[in-house]
Amino acid sequence: MFQDTAPYYSSYRFPYPDELFQHIVQSFHLDKNSQVLDLGCGTGNLSIPLASYCQNVIGMDPDPEMLREAKRLASLAQVENLELVLGSSWEITNDMGPFQTTIMGE
Repeated sequence: MFQDTAPYYSSYRFPYPDELFQHIVQSFHLDKNSQVLDLGCGTGNLSIPLASYCQNVIGMDPDPEMLREAKRLASLAQVENLELVLGSSWEITNDMGPFQTTIMGE
């Protein structure tokens, strides 16, 4: 359904405000020891900025094209603590965590 749309999605989707990330960090007490799961990460609109606050972020999405775009954008942003995983909530395993919190965008 979203074939060939990932670059447009990442370019034209309204970005999340910085205040949202500050709210997430404060609400869930995130720090450089935290691991976060971004379920349905798409092109990394939440994962990439959130990675600067955490030890590790795992972005999981069932669409390989979205993950390719997220990988490209993470590389441009020089984010190295983002792991991108192909799959959905059905593929979450115990060895992926523990997570300080799990987030999902709109």
